[in-house]
Amino acid sequence: MAVIDLVAALEQLGGREALLAKVLAKFGQTGPAALASAREQWQAESWEEVARTAHSMKGTAGYLFATALRQSSIDLQQAVEALGKEGAGAAERGAAEGLLKAWEAALQEAIDAVAAAAA
Repeated sequence: MAVIDLVAALEQLGGREALLAKVLAKFGQTGPAALASAREQWQAESWEEVARTAHSMKGTAGYLFATALRQSSIDLQQAVEALGKEGAGAAERGAAEGLLKAWEAALQEAIDAVAAAAA
């Protein structure tokens, strides 16, 4: 399965290739920024910010039909939201950090796929 389904993305955008090019270009900027900021937010234990970043990427991934990134974003958002609740401990943090690493890998794959599509 492709990391990003450009055919489905183009179909969703009504066949407007210029619009798809804009979406891809924007992701080329926001993807790397999200990758860097999520790690910084994690280190600062800004759980709400990590969840917000994952939520935003979930929407973008949906537009690009990047199914692995979308699911990873959902998983990370839910896990990090749980960290913000009272009683979350080391086990929850460890699990959430594993999901963060999986999300980072899925995001990097999508970034690489967009760069390859633009080349």
